Amino acid sequence: MRGGNLLFTKPDEIVSDNQVAEDNLILSRYDRKIKFWVILLILFVAVSAFTNMLATRNQVTAEERFICVSLGADYYEPGDWDCKEIRDKYDAYNTQILISNFAFLPIGFSLVGIGVNLKRKIAHKRTQSSGILLPE
Repeated sequence: MRGGNLLFTKPDEIVSDNQVAEDNLILSRYDRKIKFWVILLILFVAVSAFTNMLATRNQVTAEERFICVSLGADYYEPGDWDCKEIRDKYDAYNTQILISNFAFLPIGFSLVGIGVNLKRKIAHKRTQSSGILLPE
């Protein structure tokens, strides 16, 4: 060892403390972005699951849908069923399924955001460990 350096190192290979701190700050930014996208992912998966459960409760049977929704109350008004209520439940079911399906768009954005930030973080770690310094 000479001059307090590790064996087989040259002075230009030694990374300063400022560079290490800056690299850690960059990595922590990626960690925060990943956490943000994971929280959004969990939120929209919960919204999708919740609206899907609500929609399942409002789903009408095929027979009720055929008679009250497809044919309409004007064509056939059965005495056992309240066709207005069945049509309202059917409309609520369609709306809730639509909301559940729209929740998949932010889920996709969240997955892409997580993937992009993980890829950037890994690429930054590789350049950091290989000794390549990026231009500022």
